Formats: sequence, structure tokens, C-alpha cells
Amino acid sequence: MSFLSTLTAAFKGGVTTHVPLSRSFTSPWLFADLGSARSPFDYNQAVKRAYLDNPVAQRAVRLVAEGIGGAALVEGDPELTALVKATSAGQSLLETLASQLLLHGNAYVQVIKDGAGRPAELFALRPERIAGQTQKENFVNEMAARIDALLHGAIEGEQAAPPTAPADGLAWLVAAGASGDWTGQSGKIAARQAGNWLFSVPHDGIKLLNRATGQEIRYSGGWKAAARPAAPSGGTVIDSQARSAIAAILTALTSAGIVPAV
Repeated sequence: MSFLSTLTAAFKGGVTTHVPLSRSFTSPWLFADLGSARSPFDYNQAVKRAYLDNPVAQRAVRLVAEGIGGAALVEGDPELTALVKATSAGQSLLETLASQLLLHGNAYVQVIKDGAGRPAELFALRPERIAGQTQKENFVNEMAARIDALLHGAIEGEQAAPPTAPADGLAWLVAAGASGDWTGQSGKIAARQAGNWLFSVPHDGIKLLNRATGQEIRYSGGWKAAARPAAPSGGTVIDSQARSAIAAILTALTSAGIVPAV
């Protein structure tokens, strides 16, 4: 079909030949043939040629996206409706998602939560910057943040209340009786990422370094941490050599992270 015929079929109808809805299958091995002059398919370049360099395509996508963005919503939950009607990066969320679906065939939304774990904002992600997802319920950036917090796990300490000025990249173990933004998160690992708290449920086998005590703790049905034995004192007969040996053992256990320093 010619370009003009394609436009006529797409917007006005009245022609016997219809716009093709999909392209024919092309083997991925086609480009490996020796002597083939055709270059491999580059999606980003194809989008650029089809959209960025084509004012008609830009106008068509904009018309459809604006129509979707301005469509009336069947309101149910007021809070959810407010999130959907809000803007994302200064633009209508629905309009942005519609444009992404038209251009990329996919659209991704990051749910940004507040300190209490409730959705506070819906942020439209760039589909071309998301190479893939191993699990559909997790976004790539959230999985990367969890890996960063847990792969070489270290906590600043164990406490029930969140710190007043936490820095991104640091983590704490939430103690019993959690309060503030940590309410209801006792026993979990609270990692500070992008200005928000990311809570991870521990599983058997996980180990953490407690920077406050220099001790390694592990999870096995609950958090386990060895208590530091008291140094020998008192007695009518004092064996100085035995006490020196016990002190050396305590020092070695402390250096190995088995018992806390204090």
C-alpha cells in the first residue's frame, strides 16, 4: 500500500485494501546469512524513523493519547482515582501511558509509596529503558535496590524507631515495638532507597553484619545472635594463665564477628 492509501485506510476507510495489522515473521537468523546486505533490526532507530521523523505519526499518536487521557473514569475508590488522575513528570499519567502503549507496545508504572507503605504516586517509566523483568510483580529498579541491600547485607544497628536523617543506601534491623514509619515492620530489614523505606522479610540462611557491634547475625526461624560471655572475675584462687587464654578466645570470637564487641 502507498503512504496515502495507508492514511486513507487508517483514518477515513472506504478502500478495499486494509492497513496490515502485523508484519510477517522474519527469522532472527536471516541477518546471519553470509553476504546479506540487510542490517539487524534496531528498534530504537525504527521508532525514530516511524515517529520522530514523521509529523503525521506524531499527530496521530497525540490525538489518540489525548483522547484516552481525557476519557471519563468510572470512579470507585477516591484515593485510587486521585492517583490515576494525577500527573507523572508534569504530564497526564493516562496520556503518557497511552503514548507508550502506542509506540512500544508496553507501559510500566512504578508505585511510589509513603513511609507507611501506602501508594502515594504513580510514576510512568520509560519502556525503552526497561530491558526486561524476571517477575511481573516487581519492577527492575526495586529488585536492584533489594539486591543492593541484601546481597552483602550490613545494618547500622537494631532499633525500633527510624533514624531522623537516614542516608540512602543504609539499612537497619527493625526491633520489636516498631514505631513511626516502621510501625508493623518489626523483624524486617529496613533499607533506605531513593528517599523511601524498602522493607524486606528475612528468610532462613540470611546473614547480616551489625556495624554497631561488629557482630554477624543470622536468621533461622528468627534472628540469632550469640551473647558475649562474661570475663572471669573474683575467686579465691586466680589462674592468670587460664584467664589470659579465655581473654584471647573472646578476642578471637569478637574478631570473627561471632560475639559482639561489648
